[in-house]
Amino acid sequence: MFLEIIFILAALFFIGIFFYKQALEDFDILQIESNQLEKLQDLISEQSFVVVRSLPQIHLWTQQSIEQMKSLHTFQYGKVRLGEYLEDSTIKLPTTYPKNTNQLAEATGVKTWVEKTWSEKVYNGWLQGLFSTHIEVCLGQKGLRKTTAYSTMIFPTDGNLLVSVMPEKSETYLPKTWKGRLFHNLTRVESPLIGEIKYVDIKVKEGSAVFLPPHWIVSIQSDGESKKAPLFLWAEFHHPLSKLAKRISDD
Repeated sequence: MFLEIIFILAALFFIGIFFYKQALEDFDILQIESNQLEKLQDLISEQSFVVVRSLPQIHLWTQQSIEQMKSLHTFQYGKVRLGEYLEDSTIKLPTTYPKNTNQLAEATGVKTWVEKTWSEKVYNGWLQGLFSTHIEVCLGQKGLRKTTAYSTMIFPTDGNLLVSVMPEKSETYLPKTWKGRLFHNLTRVESPLIGEIKYVDIKVKEGSAVFLPPHWIVSIQSDGESKKAPLFLWAEFHHPLSKLAKRISDD
């Protein structure tokens, strides 16, 4: 009897994983203002793109805040020290996501700010014990990456963003080594069927944020109005199934 219960629970768990990994492919972009945040949970649960506007700007993870926090200047961002970036803003930055950026999120206070400000707005209070966050601070344009979390927030802190989003099945038309590549820099020479990809560009300005559902491929570039490297937050809000799906995807 005990083994039968274990088998049933395991079967239900993997069925849950299967259905969680089924992606919607509708480009529904909904917009709310900062005084309508009580709607955010329901909109996220519908797996739509949600843009939140008129948010107060934060003084975390900006060029000025990095300059002021001398202890950050020796931190490595990929192969670049943050102090080197401050000395030469034209220095080449990685288009991939360095692995230590969650440590930077803690050192800059970003992790605490996201968890205290946004966690309870993303999911119901009684479910908070089941959820976890993974937060990264990002410097410069970032190439293609899949979303796996229940909801992923992209929040510009210094500079405006152009967020290109496409369905997960678009991977078929991308180059074999597509991760970390800037979508709008791809050519037909390396990706002959790139014209088959259906995508949408979402402009996300300072004072706004976009929440993305799981199973989409994302590329984040500057909006073109500034030559300065943008700074932004990548914050993942996970429930147990999405956390397991992320581990499987990372492997």
